[in-house]
Amino acid sequence: LQKAQRSSNSGNVCEAVSLSEAVVSVLLSPLSLYSWMTSTLLRFIVSLPSLVLGALHQSLLLILTVPWCVAMIIISLFLTCLHVVLYLLHMALVVGVVAISTLMLHKKSDRDAVKQNEIKTAFHQMRLE
Repeated sequence: LQKAQRSSNSGNVCEAVSLSEAVVSVLLSPLSLYSWMTSTLLRFIVSLPSLVLGALHQSLLLILTVPWCVAMIIISLFLTCLHVVLYLLHMALVVGVVAISTLMLHKKSDRDAVKQNEIKTAFHQMRLE
């Protein structure tokens, strides 16, 4: 091939034709076809994950957003229920405190009334004597 290339520079037409035939025969030889197929297949195998991820990028994002949305809805419902439970607990505590303080006031006023009655009766008895 080098000899034919050197002679093609010198202008020999027969050797130039033999150079093109040599190039074609090398390119079409089983070894070069095998090499070309192997390199093409290797490039395809190497780029396959990138092709698949590129094709499924939007689908993967959609697939991943569904659990995210469900998780956000569940968390929102949980926090709402927790808020309602805390509100009801607070209301129960307030009602309990008001009820206890009201009962204590009634007991205190009953005791005061009993004491006042005792004082009145004692004072009344002292007057009678």
